[in-house]
Amino acid sequence: MKTKIFVYGTLKSGHHNHRLLHGQEFIGQAETCDLKVMHCTGIPFLHDYGGYYYNDKLCKGHHVTGEVYLVDKQALQMMDALEGHPRWYRRNPIRLRAKQSDNAMEYTRFMAEAYFMPPEKTKEGLPYFTKAGVRRTF
Repeated sequence: MKTKIFVYGTLKSGHHNHRLLHGQEFIGQAETCDLKVMHCTGIPFLHDYGGYYYNDKLCKGHHVTGEVYLVDKQALQMMDALEGHPRWYRRNPIRLRAKQSDNAMEYTRFMAEAYFMPPEKTKEGLPYFTKAGVRRTF
Protein backbone atom coordinates (compact mmCIF):
# COMPACT_ATOMS: atom_id res chain seq x y z
CA MET A 1 0.00 0.00 0.00
CA LYS A 2 1.27 3.48 -0.86
CA THR A 3 0.76 6.73 1.03
CA LYS A 4 0.23 10.19 -0.44
CA ILE A 5 2.55 12.59 1.40
CA PHE A 6 2.86 16.40 1.29
CA VAL A 7 6.41 17.70 1.77
CA TYR A 8 7.17 21.37 2.39
CA GLY A 9 10.72 21.61 3.77
CA THR A 10 13.97 19.67 3.46
CA LEU A 11 12.20 16.74 1.76
CA LYS A 12 11.30 18.91 -1.27
CA SER A 13 13.27 18.52 -4.50
CA GLY A 14 16.55 20.42 -4.40
CA HIS A 15 16.93 20.04 -0.61
CA HIS A 16 19.24 17.70 1.28
CA ASN A 17 16.66 15.17 2.55
CA HIS A 18 14.97 14.75 -0.83
CA ARG A 19 17.15 11.67 -1.40
CA LEU A 20 14.69 9.73 0.79
CA LEU A 21 12.11 10.16 -1.99
CA HIS A 22 14.35 8.67 -4.70
CA GLY A 23 12.28 6.33 -6.86
CA GLN A 24 8.95 7.53 -5.43
CA GLU A 25 6.15 8.86 -7.64
CA PHE A 26 5.91 12.65 -7.87
CA ILE A 27 2.22 13.66 -8.01
CA GLY A 28 2.70 17.42 -8.33
CA GLN A 29 2.71 20.80 -6.62
CA ALA A 30 -0.03 21.59 -4.10
CA GLU A 31 -0.90 23.98 -1.30
CA THR A 32 -2.84 23.66 1.93
CA CYS A 33 -6.58 24.34 1.68
CA ASP A 34 -6.62 25.77 5.18
CA LEU A 35 -4.32 28.47 6.53
CA LYS A 36 -1.31 26.96 8.30
CA VAL A 37 1.65 28.47 10.12
CA MET A 38 5.03 27.41 8.73
CA HIS A 39 8.43 28.29 10.18
CA CYS A 40 11.63 28.13 8.16
CA THR A 41 14.15 29.33 10.74
CA GLY A 42 16.44 26.57 11.96
CA ILE A 43 14.36 23.56 11.01
CA PRO A 44 11.27 23.99 8.83
CA PHE A 45 8.03 22.90 10.44
CA LEU A 46 4.32 23.25 10.00
CA HIS A 47 1.72 23.87 12.71
CA ASP A 48 -1.69 22.27 12.41
CA TYR A 49 -3.46 25.55 13.09
CA GLY A 50 -3.91 28.88 11.35
CA GLY A 51 -2.29 31.32 13.77
CA TYR A 52 -0.78 31.94 17.19
CA TYR A 53 0.34 34.83 19.38
CA TYR A 54 4.05 35.63 19.73
CA ASN A 55 5.11 38.62 21.85
CA ASP A 56 1.47 39.76 21.92
CA LYS A 57 1.34 39.85 18.11
CA LEU A 58 -0.92 37.57 16.07
CA CYS A 59 1.09 35.51 13.57
CA LYS A 60 -1.30 34.44 10.84
CA GLY A 61 -0.98 31.39 8.67
CA HIS A 62 -1.09 31.16 4.91
CA HIS A 63 -1.63 28.55 2.20
CA VAL A 64 1.64 26.61 2.44
CA THR A 65 2.97 25.29 -0.88
CA GLY A 66 4.84 22.04 -1.31
CA GLU A 67 5.13 18.82 -3.28
CA VAL A 68 3.04 15.66 -3.16
CA TYR A 69 4.47 12.17 -3.59
CA LEU A 70 3.03 8.67 -3.59
CA VAL A 71 5.47 6.73 -1.41
CA ASP A 72 5.93 3.07 -0.57
CA LYS A 73 6.17 1.63 2.93
CA GLN A 74 9.99 1.69 3.02
CA ALA A 75 10.22 5.37 2.02
CA LEU A 76 7.52 6.27 4.56
CA GLN A 77 9.42 4.46 7.31
CA MET A 78 12.62 6.36 6.42
CA MET A 79 10.76 9.70 6.47
CA ASP A 80 9.09 8.79 9.79
CA ALA A 81 12.54 8.03 11.24
CA LEU A 82 13.98 11.31 9.93
CA GLU A 83 11.07 13.35 11.31
CA GLY A 84 10.93 11.46 14.61
CA HIS A 85 7.28 10.46 14.07
CA PRO A 86 5.41 10.30 16.42
CA ARG A 87 7.86 11.49 19.12
CA TRP A 88 8.91 14.75 17.45
CA TYR A 89 6.93 15.61 14.32
CA ARG A 90 3.57 13.92 13.86
CA ARG A 91 2.29 12.65 10.53
CA ASN A 92 -1.38 13.58 10.19
CA PRO A 93 -3.94 14.03 7.39
CA ILE A 94 -4.05 17.36 5.60
CA ARG A 95 -6.46 18.90 3.08
CA LEU A 96 -4.67 20.08 -0.06
CA ARG A 97 -5.53 21.75 -3.33
CA ALA A 98 -3.80 21.86 -6.71
CA LYS A 99 -4.57 24.11 -9.66
CA GLN A 100 -6.07 22.23 -12.59
CA SER A 101 -3.78 24.22 -14.95
CA ASP A 102 -1.34 27.14 -14.72
CA ASN A 103 -4.02 29.67 -15.71
CA ALA A 104 -6.94 28.06 -13.91
CA MET A 105 -8.68 29.54 -10.92
CA GLU A 106 -10.25 26.16 -10.15
CA TYR A 107 -8.60 23.69 -7.83
CA THR A 108 -8.67 19.95 -7.39
CA ARG A 109 -8.98 19.17 -3.68
CA PHE A 110 -7.63 15.99 -2.08
CA MET A 111 -6.23 14.51 1.13
CA ALA A 112 -2.66 13.51 1.90
CA GLU A 113 -0.48 13.26 4.99
CA ALA A 114 2.08 15.76 6.27
CA TYR A 115 4.46 16.17 9.19
CA PHE A 116 3.34 18.68 11.81
CA MET A 117 5.09 20.07 14.87
CA PRO A 118 2.69 19.45 17.79
CA PRO A 119 1.95 22.36 20.15
CA GLU A 120 3.57 20.65 23.15
CA LYS A 121 6.93 20.70 21.31
CA THR A 122 6.87 24.48 20.95
CA LYS A 123 6.97 27.58 23.11
CA GLU A 124 5.34 30.69 21.64
CA GLY A 125 5.17 28.96 18.27
CA LEU A 126 8.87 28.04 18.04
CA PRO A 127 10.43 24.58 18.58
CA TYR A 128 11.46 23.73 22.10
CA PHE A 129 14.53 21.47 22.30
CA THR A 130 15.23 19.27 25.28
CA LYS A 131 18.73 18.21 26.36
CA ALA A 132 18.24 14.96 24.43
CA GLY A 133 18.15 17.03 21.24
CA VAL A 134 16.83 16.01 17.88
CA ARG A 135 18.33 13.68 15.30
CA ARG A 136 18.80 15.85 12.21
CA THR A 137 20.64 13.54 9.82
CA PHE A 138 19.59 10.26 8.31
